[in-house]
Amino acid sequence: MLALICILVVGALPTFGESTENRRLVVVEKNGQYVYEFVAQSRDRSQERQGRVVSRTDSATIQTRETYYRGPTSGSRKSAVENRGGVAATQKCGGPMEIVNRAGQCRELVYDRDFLHVLQTDGLSCARRAAESAFGFTPTSIKLRTGEGQVSASRRSSNGKYSTHSIGRALDIFEVDIYNGRANSSVKMHRSHMSTRGHRTFYSEFGDCWREVVNSERGERAGQCGSGCLDYHYNRAHWDHMHLSLPPQDKVRRSHRVNCT
Repeated sequence: MLALICILVVGALPTFGESTENRRLVVVEKNGQYVYEFVAQSRDRSQERQGRVVSRTDSATIQTRETYYRGPTSGSRKSAVENRGGVAATQKCGGPMEIVNRAGQCRELVYDRDFLHVLQTDGLSCARRAAESAFGFTPTSIKLRTGEGQVSASRRSSNGKYSTHSIGRALDIFEVDIYNGRANSSVKMHRSHMSTRGHRTFYSEFGDCWREVVNSERGERAGQCGSGCLDYHYNRAHWDHMHLSLPPQDKVRRSHRVNCT
């Protein structure tokens, strides 16, 4: 009996070189790229608190260190949009609403035409309305700070389906710069800044307004599923940014296995 107990205890111990920490596969942001990594659970929790862990996935479906997201060329962006039922359009810099990188620099990037149109018209109205409520002035121009190269043909979510980013119909907003020539403001779209004066109001009103826009586009430019907005209430992966999308039409979503939001 004693020998049997010893065998069971020894069998439960880790073998030489095996970590005693539970490790799991996560998607981590590194230098503007999302990569798969096996990380210790303690490190995983730490990175979740910092908003760096993007999502998790089943290790059986991917290879370790496979690139999740790359900053593609304009040609591959255009193909990513058009090969999945969309029409590619290029953002022109200098307009009242610009998509810029984290450093505030505008680049003429390719997105889905419908998404870009709705973002730069109704999205601009949402940002202006939110700014009026939060800061008491109407902005003349808005800059949406986002990561480099949002559109990538290979970008997938943790469930294996293509992300709405992969078809140019989504944007991750980390910060919003608001200008009107006299009073300017900058809103960090991070959970930790929601106690800052005006930030919570802008954040919630902007997100709610975009959801209303998406609902108004159902059946015309947007599909029937997905809210179009994922914020810090959704999960920890969105603590440091707000995800805006124009959900794809149902036929496109099903035939190309694209997520709703």
